Amino acid sequence: MDKKPKHKTKKDSDVENEDLDESNKDSDEQKNNADGSDDSSDKIAVECGCSESEPLDDKESNRKSNKFLLWAIIIIIILFVLTIVLGKLLYKPGKANQYEYNGYVFTKNGDMWTTEVLRENTLFTVPLHYGARDAEKVPYSGTLNDSFYSSQIFITFDPEKEGELKYVALSAAELSLSLVQAIGYMPVAACTRNTTEACNTRDIIDCNTPDASVIYIKEEGDAKITFNNRCIIVQGTGTGLVKATDALVLQWYGIIKQKDTLQIID
Repeated sequence: MDKKPKHKTKKDSDVENEDLDESNKDSDEQKNNADGSDDSSDKIAVECGCSESEPLDDKESNRKSNKFLLWAIIIIIILFVLTIVLGKLLYKPGKANQYEYNGYVFTKNGDMWTTEVLRENTLFTVPLHYGARDAEKVPYSGTLNDSFYSSQIFITFDPEKEGELKYVALSAAELSLSLVQAIGYMPVAACTRNTTEACNTRDIIDCNTPDASVIYIKEEGDAKITFNNRCIIVQGTGTGLVKATDALVLQWYGIIKQKDTLQIID
């Protein structure tokens, strides 16, 4: 005798639905816990500023190292400034190492002379190899045209001239610094001829170049300065060249008075 299939009652269906709901609830809770665990891990990583590939101890060690380096740099700068300030306060030059010339004080420190010049409310320290008393002995001749200051100023030299180029380089450096400070011009390096690798990329300029304002550093003969229209020839041999350069610099600043030959811009 066949058995008839047993029909589920409403009560049985309700029980099964409750069991299914409970099972789904447990599954959702497990998923939420897993997601919460991931979020918690991310939150911890963000708060500590680290990543899974970088342990917290290493990050903290790097922070301490950077902080130490920063303080070390600050301390070195403070000590350097204090050394300069105390050196100026404690150093008292003797009469032989200091004198006044036309209202400017010249002080010798080692092999260098310095003086201070006020330009547009800014006090500049002018470094020199010769003081004004020595530099004023350099002879000069000629006249400088006012148009010298109307365009770029080229500092040129002869790359094939016999002599020590270190004095040419030293003179060019002193002239360039003073052109910027005293007159407000940025000079352009040039050569009188294109015969060396250093001159391949430079302008080829000399005193005969039309409409060019030129300072020709010439390592030759005795120290002297020649003004020729829009060209200034600064010349001398060895240290004599440097002395002639300092004489021109001191004229630019108006410390050495040379009649009205050189225009001074205040």
